[in-house]
Amino acid sequence: SAFVQGGHRLALVDFGAEWCGPCRMLDPIVHELVEKYRSQGVALGKVDADVHRAAQVQYGVRSIPTILFFQDGTVVDRVTGFVPGPRLEEMIRQHL
Repeated sequence: SAFVQGGHRLALVDFGAEWCGPCRMLDPIVHELVEKYRSQGVALGKVDADVHRAAQVQYGVRSIPTILFFQDGTVVDRVTGFVPGPRLEEMIRQHL
């Protein structure tokens, strides 16, 4: 999509679902970090894994939560499962 291809230095795409406990735990951490780095060109997209199965297949997402890191439309990193804020922040900083 245009979201992952243009206008952002780094786009995080968060694959999750309402029923997923670890996804709900990760949500506020991801939102906080994206807000913190928004001025540096970081953006967030959310994908409901129950609705967008084709996107899961396209990007090889086998379990949730999974966060894909996009630069110029290309996946440059990914993290699966719950990760603590400092680890996620470290990953964001590596790509800025």
